[in-house]
Amino acid sequence: MEITKTAITIKDLCEGYVNETETDIEQGVYAYGGKLCVRPAFQRSFVYDAKQSNAVINTALKGFPLNIMYWVENDDGTYDCLDGQQRTISLANFVDGVTHFSAPWFQDGKKIYFTTLKRLDPDLYNKFLNYELEIYICKGTKAEQMDWFRTINIAGEKLYDQELRNANYVSPWLTSAKKYFSKANANSTAKCPAELVGGDYTNKNANRQELLEQVISWIVDSDEDANICQYMENHINDTDASELWNYYNDVIDWVKTFFDNKEKGLKSINWGHLYNLYKDEDINPDDITETFEKLIDAKASKELDISIAKIVEYCFSGDDTLLKHRAFSDIQKRSLYTTQKGCCKDCGKPFDLKDLHAHHIIPWYNGGTTDLANGVLLCKECHTQRHL
Repeated sequence: MEITKTAITIKDLCEGYVNETETDIEQGVYAYGGKLCVRPAFQRSFVYDAKQSNAVINTALKGFPLNIMYWVENDDGTYDCLDGQQRTISLANFVDGVTHFSAPWFQDGKKIYFTTLKRLDPDLYNKFLNYELEIYICKGTKAEQMDWFRTINIAGEKLYDQELRNANYVSPWLTSAKKYFSKANANSTAKCPAELVGGDYTNKNANRQELLEQVISWIVDSDEDANICQYMENHINDTDASELWNYYNDVIDWVKTFFDNKEKGLKSINWGHLYNLYKDEDINPDDITETFEKLIDAKASKELDISIAKIVEYCFSGDDTLLKHRAFSDIQKRSLYTTQKGCCKDCGKPFDLKDLHAHHIIPWYNGGTTDLANGVLLCKECHTQRHL
């Protein structure tokens, strides 16, 4: 692979800047006279917040060095931004007048737009435009380029797993999938289509490709990297991601027939796994709702100490072992305390409730249940002796 080092001014970089992703993720971001694709298909969305963008602008205004950027040269003489998208867009948005710069060291901290800077300080304005960015341009096979992409991101802001996978599966399918499961602009308050459909049932980040990763893991019923990659490989020649999108809608529609409330814990459930298991079974939604609400009430009153995920799974499977929990509840401890008249079961000495330990008569690991018939309260010393 051939790698060339060069320097490009901010003025040249921002020439012909176009950002058409605000409303449509399929559109592109271009700079450097239209020759640089700032956001190739494998890249994440713009994720810098105002503070991070300001830091980039401030660095250039002060003449301090910015980190190296990496571009890939294509056969037609155009370039793909391999690393440096966030810095490029931060600079270009400022020059283009899209964003302002809050400079505590300049003009009493007022918000300054680029045109204002030209009027207030022409020398600084020109110095900024002529600031030289250090660019490494590589030319090689696709495999070499993607390998380089992984390597240079080790030391930078950590890429999420799905962001790295996307680099290896650039295709119309991926572009379509990102249209459904990603935002065009990470700083936008608008939700992507998948969030609009099922945002109450997932806590995954669409900007960092976590939501896309989750839905693929649902459809393959596995969160193993190899299985997720295999799905992407199998569909790399597809013209769109309609299969994945339709599957996601089917899952969410199925979930909504049973759980239409906004219980916070529902966002962490592996809905794809449950859908794959029970979608063809004749299940009465009213029965599921009644069971769920009953167990949620028991959890709220601390009569039941298990996760919402296990409660949901129990609603479908009826597996009583899911309701078993290791720790005795506060209500159970108080009941045992009353039964034992405030005394340790073994030594008979009186103790405050806070100084007694709930103990399984038949150990948990031997199948002992967490109920009153299998529980006693012991002082610290007696509790230790029972474990010897």
